[in-house]
Amino acid sequence: MIRLTIVDDEESAYEVLRAALGRFEEETGTQFEVRYFRNAVDFLEEYRPADIVLMDVEMPLIDGMTAAEKLRRIDPKVALIFITNMAQYAIKGYAVDAIDYVLKPVRYARFSALMKKTLRLIGQKPERELTLKIPSGVRLLYVSAIVYVEISGHLLYFYTETERIETWGTLREFEEELKGDHFVRCNHNCLVNLAYVSGVEKNAISLRTGGTLTVSAGKKKEFMERLREYKG
Repeated sequence: MIRLTIVDDEESAYEVLRAALGRFEEETGTQFEVRYFRNAVDFLEEYRPADIVLMDVEMPLIDGMTAAEKLRRIDPKVALIFITNMAQYAIKGYAVDAIDYVLKPVRYARFSALMKKTLRLIGQKPERELTLKIPSGVRLLYVSAIVYVEISGHLLYFYTETERIETWGTLREFEEELKGDHFVRCNHNCLVNLAYVSGVEKNAISLRTGGTLTVSAGKKKEFMERLREYKG
């Protein structure tokens, strides 16, 4: 059970976060114990050890940055994520060792990716695994480790940062299986994990692992929409 606290004076923002957490629980099997505070004063006075704190930046009484400084004196290790309308405020969060920030209105793709990153950092593993049939038997592979999937003939190749795994099947089959994990078809033969995309120039997708993939004209509009949604 992950102990998570939300501090946000806007109840509507809390409801959005709570819905996102519920969806994340269903998709990953992670369970959260959630506490909610509408202001940072009550949060600090009633603080109980937490694994993750989601903190609004702009709040009455005490703003999120000031509250974060006070929080660090109480708990220097808790994972802190800022929720904000203005990215420039959240950038200051590195001074209080915040993991990252999420812009309002919160988009689920960005939220989900950040929660997975945070859970990895605190030693949790919510990642799904795929079971792949390979020539020598069966191989388990974390979904988050897949950079892209490519089909050639009747063979599928799963690329990670360090290896290529050969299996068989259809790309459509795995496209369905990976739905909800931020994989997008960039051309007829390839499915790419948006977490590894570092940029797009014309029809070339740059990967943060090195190398490029091609985005076809027919797929580019949908691909760019999904990428913008993912990056928040």
